[in-house]
Amino acid sequence: MNNLLSCCEKLYLAIGSNHAEYDASRQRQQMRICNYAQPTPQGMIFQNIKLRISHFELNKIYEQLNLASQPQKTKQVNCMGFFNTVWGLPCSHKLRLYLDQEQDLQLSDTFSDWHLAKPQQLRPLLSRPEKKFSMVLDQVRSSFGDLPDHQQIVTLDELDRLSQQTPKTLQEPVIVRSKGRPRQRIGSMRRDFQTTNKRSCRACGEQGHRSDSKKCKKRKASAEIRSDVWV
Repeated sequence: MNNLLSCCEKLYLAIGSNHAEYDASRQRQQMRICNYAQPTPQGMIFQNIKLRISHFELNKIYEQLNLASQPQKTKQVNCMGFFNTVWGLPCSHKLRLYLDQEQDLQLSDTFSDWHLAKPQQLRPLLSRPEKKFSMVLDQVRSSFGDLPDHQQIVTLDELDRLSQQTPKTLQEPVIVRSKGRPRQRIGSMRRDFQTTNKRSCRACGEQGHRSDSKKCKKRKASAEIRSDVWV
């Protein structure tokens, strides 16, 4: 149990470190205004969203704004909403409409994931059991008196059942050696009960040896004939 809690504490520290890095990056982006979002006639369209969304998304909107500012050389194509669906940001068609109507961008035009909102305070989801034990007992004592009589009886029975249970602690896992290859070949059921004949020699026809074995009679005879010829 202690090892599990120590792992959870390490994960909590790692998440807390990433949380702090994100918060520092958020504060830096809330302090610096991009050049194209300065309070100029061209940058007034960003006055409601600057310092409130990330610089990456501001750059994406600025790219679409440049496309919207270009004169249309061909017939206007109906917007399919692909850019807005993927990025959660206004596309060039919507920005062109805003420019024609002299309307500024609103924070609601961007997806909420890009907002530089301050994240919620990170708190540990897992703590030592002894720290929560007294809190749970206090909650039971405070709410027990407000329960009806039948629910008080059920609560007492449940507490009595829990008190009589044998404690089971989470221990280290038992290391079990996996099985390797079998030492001898395991035959199938058909092969175990099947009778087979021994192989026969192709030269003499007897069983128990091959044609190139010394036990073969014909091999011996042919060897003697060859030796007589050479003599």
